[in-house]
Order: sequence, then structure tokens, then C-alpha cells
Amino acid sequence: MELKAKKNIGIIVGSIVVVMISVAVYILVKSSKKMEVVVLDHIDTTQTQAGVTINATSSVATTERVNSHGSMMGSGGGMMAPTYKNGTYTAVGSYNSPGGLEKIKVSLTLQNDTVVEAITVGEASSPTSKEYQAQFISGFRPSVVGKNITAISLDVVSGSSLTSQGFNDAVLKIKTQAKG
Repeated sequence: MELKAKKNIGIIVGSIVVVMISVAVYILVKSSKKMEVVVLDHIDTTQTQAGVTINATSSVATTERVNSHGSMMGSGGGMMAPTYKNGTYTAVGSYNSPGGLEKIKVSLTLQNDTVVEAITVGEASSPTSKEYQAQFISGFRPSVVGKNITAISLDVVSGSSLTSQGFNDAVLKIKTQAKG
């Protein structure tokens, strides 16, 4: 009975270690400008007379440094070359609504892969879609301006989810236009 209890404790402790490592990686990703992704190669728990031994081996899969605007930095701290050309780009994104195909016009100004200005113009045809586009337009900018274009993918903005799909479609077209 006692051996079974020690084995169960070993499994629980091993699970706790995995969760703690996952939380630590999440915190590093969310709060740090330097990020290392650690891949656990192997976790093994062994039962000894003295208790449970946990062995874990890991390796660093990748190291990236990101500046405060989300742009990639080289290993020496210098900026990597931008992926997209600086400038203002405009595209029309489309999405399906219950009333049919709708469109939204998006203009983004990029500087070193960061969106420094964003403007949208609603081009909806149905009254309901016009209302949702107006809600989207009133609330999307904080999710876009100051962000790296590669990280932009909106879900629901001010209660509007379908308009976000049209916005994301336009962003994909802008990325194609701005490729360096």
C-alpha cells in the first residue's frame, strides 16, 4: 500500500513539474522581451527507497529577441531587416454575412513591420452589416496600431466577428502588397 502511494505521489509531482514549466514558459512569452523556448525531451520518474526521483532533460529549441514594438532583433541586439516595405497600403477584404457578401476597405501604414496608422471604411450593403461595421470601426485601432503586422489577426471587435474576418482578409492582401 505504501509503495503504491509513493508511486502515485511521484506521478503527481511529475505532473506538477510539467505544469510549472509550462506556466513559466507562458509568463516568459507574455512578459519578456527575450524569449527562449525550452523543449522537454524526456521526463522520467523513478521510485527509490528514499522517495521519488524526477529526471528531466531539455533543450533550447529557439531563441528570439523582440523589441517593445514586437519587431524581431538579431542576436547582437540590432534590428533585423523588416519583412515588409514601409508605406501605406490599401486593400478591400470580404466576408460572408447572413445578408450576403460584404466588404470592408482597410488602409495600413507600416514602418519597420509595425502598423503606425490604420483606417477602415465600411462598404457594407445591408443595414445590419453597416451597423456591425460601424461598431468594428469604432473599436479596432487599439488592437492594430503599434503592433507588428505579422501578429495581427482580429477575432471579435466591439461585438463584430464577421467584420473582423473581412479585416483579416484585407490584412492578408496588404501583407502580399508590402512584401519586401
